[in-house]
Amino acid sequence: MTARTAWYSALLGTVTPVLLLGFATSALANRLVFAGWGIGVALVAALVLRRAFETTWGRPASGWRIAARTSALLAPALALFAWLVARDPESLDVGLRAVLPRLYTPLATRAATYYSLAAAAAGAATASTLAAVWHRKGS
Repeated sequence: MTARTAWYSALLGTVTPVLLLGFATSALANRLVFAGWGIGVALVAALVLRRAFETTWGRPASGWRIAARTSALLAPALALFAWLVARDPESLDVGLRAVLPRLYTPLATRAATYYSLAAAAAGAATASTLAAVWHRKGS
């Protein structure tokens, strides 16, 4: 895989789910703040990925380093998303029930779900950072 293909794949795989979550939640909850969250996180994610893909001492960035930085960004972003959901939990719940009743599940509208995802992302960031350090020492 070329560096250009890796860049576009990582960008598409990171930014697209964030934007979809932000815009879909904004539409369902009828709150513009979720769209702003998605745009802000997508912008920061693109900058973080750009920095992760820069070469260091003539060597390209490893996949572990990219995963570590992306996970480290997603952990606080998901915690912020959970806080936004917790501020007005009824609007997302009512919107999801009204627009997609067959897909409705209470787990999708609880802040605790997104706090759990943030904790998982923080754990992934820690594991990826340790793997990146171990990989660097091994080469």
